[in-house]
Amino acid sequence: MRLAPSLLPPRRRPSALSWLIAATTLLALLAGAFLFGLDAARRELGAATANRLFVQVIDPNRITREETAKGVLALLRGNRVVEQVRQVDQGEVARLVDPYIAPMPAADLPLPALIEATLLPTARAEVIARDLRRLPHVEAVTAAAEVQPLVRLVAALRSTALGVLLVTAAATALVAALATRGALAAEMGTLSILHQLGATDRQLAEVVLDRIGRDAATGALAGLLLSIVAVSLLGQRLAALGIGGFGILGWLGLAILTLAMVALTLATAAATMAIRFRHMP
Repeated sequence: MRLAPSLLPPRRRPSALSWLIAATTLLALLAGAFLFGLDAARRELGAATANRLFVQVIDPNRITREETAKGVLALLRGNRVVEQVRQVDQGEVARLVDPYIAPMPAADLPLPALIEATLLPTARAEVIARDLRRLPHVEAVTAAAEVQPLVRLVAALRSTALGVLLVTAAATALVAALATRGALAAEMGTLSILHQLGATDRQLAEVVLDRIGRDAATGALAGLLLSIVAVSLLGQRLAALGIGGFGILGWLGLAILTLAMVALTLATAAATMAIRFRHMP
């Protein structure tokens, strides 16, 4: 038989547990959103730099520089694993370096010849780059190698977000345990009477868990709504910069994470009550 939750005195306002769960859920969801967003950025970065090759012909002599660039273009176009290759227009090169050398005109400098190549997925970009570097005045590097510092930064930020998420989950469990002990202490008189009247530990636990579950669900829902607002505003700012949105999988991950926070609260409360009921007379 299930005992009615109304056996405990009713409350007219959200409990402290609801506010604490709302705060920890908000922090956990923001950390989770940061983690999901960084993971998406890592995948986009990998897709954008995969099988890309950058070649520079660095020679102060314009004639030999152009001849070397033509030779590199011929080598790349003759390679079966090269899907597309182009030489960057010198005007575009000048616009790239102009912000760094102003007020000096870019035309006064012997700008390198830049070549971009897109390789087939089966190509070994590093091998091709190494072969090109054997040519005089030629520097070749894969796009993946160029963005390695950024990749390491993204990995460090992902680890930080994961650490914040785990710490927040631990804090949620601690809050749930303390709130459960406080609820048991406050209602111990009622629970002891019900126990003496024949109520089992399971029935008593269901009464307390029902209230804690409501508080946890209320707090988690509040944290979810606040995180949706925060992530949506941030997504708009990122979209204005041309960065991809959060994605349906990210929103689904936040919903699952919210349910996990409620489940963690209930599991911790149940474990706390099991330990406490062992010492009841």
